[in-house]
Amino acid sequence: MSDSITEKVDILSDDIKKIKNDLNIVKANTQVSANLLSLLHGDNILEMVFATAKSEKLCKALVICKEPNTAKDLCDKLGIKAPNIRKQVIDKLIDASLLTVADKKGQREVYRRAFFLDMIGFDQAAFRKYPDLREEV
Repeated sequence: MSDSITEKVDILSDDIKKIKNDLNIVKANTQVSANLLSLLHGDNILEMVFATAKSEKLCKALVICKEPNTAKDLCDKLGIKAPNIRKQVIDKLIDASLLTVADKKGQREVYRRAFFLDMIGFDQAAFRKYPDLREEV
């Protein structure tokens, strides 16, 4: 009978560890949410976005990636050669958390812009900053 008690204690111990891990995840997510909310309600969030996406080409990439696009799609729409797209566009925007890998379409990665850009009115701000961008997209 002591074996069964030991097994039950081990199971409970594992359950407690899982609960602690879940609580840590909830804490981390809560902190990230709080940070994001403070950024979204701050006056300078668009300034911070434009500090990273400081060219019309990078802003255009973000507008294009409102819907998922492959690197090839971005190359075609931005007029950038395939070997340069990661260095000139994708890596810069991913490093700044403005672009994410949405999912895989077969073997190709699909990129989508960060959801918070919709909440802060990025498109309208980008069109004001770069009026020609509206016509290109």
